[in-house]
Amino acid sequence: MTVPMDAAHEVRLIRFPIAVQARAQEQHAELMREFALLAIDGPGERGAHEVPLRLKRVMDELMVRYAGFGA
Repeated sequence: MTVPMDAAHEVRLIRFPIAVQARAQEQHAELMREFALLAIDGPGERGAHEVPLRLKRVMDELMVRYAGFGA
């Protein structure tokens, strides 16, 4: 579900723990890198490195659902 930009609201975070948020961003970036590495599939390379279908679906859903947060 995407919210139109004209429906956006200004939000102010008071006493927001910047260090916690920075660490969460780092962890998110690390997780996305791992997902990207798992998704890399060379030609004809199936088997031990194949991403399980369920994990692939979760990766795809997260990428779609939270795509706007990175912008």
